[in-house]
Amino acid sequence: MKLTAQVKLQPTQEQFDSLKRTMERANQAANYVSQMAWGAQKFGKFDLQKLTYGIIRTQFHLSAQVTIRLLAKVANAYKLDKKVERKFKLIYINKAFYSPITFGRTQSLFKIAYMLK
Repeated sequence: MKLTAQVKLQPTQEQFDSLKRTMERANQAANYVSQMAWGAQKFGKFDLQKLTYGIIRTQFHLSAQVTIRLLAKVANAYKLDKKVERKFKLIYINKAFYSPITFGRTQSLFKIAYMLK
């Protein structure tokens, strides 16, 4: 069973700025992975991991969990259609931003939206 929950965080302005920078780096990394996948014509999660994991960790300074989740997200984006290169971006709505990246915990998935009060 897949459970998706949207969680509202109420961070301080400093925490919000830090989260925003992390999500922006994650989306830049997702675009980098997508470009590499497109160039190599390799779209599987493990292929992408072999191709880009080390670069993502060092160049974009992302945690292992974020890196693995964004690799899976890119691979997932190519499952339906491998004819068009995929692009990722943050969506801003009223001082809130939403990321296409989800974080897994056992069988549950938590989609995270960072919002200001």
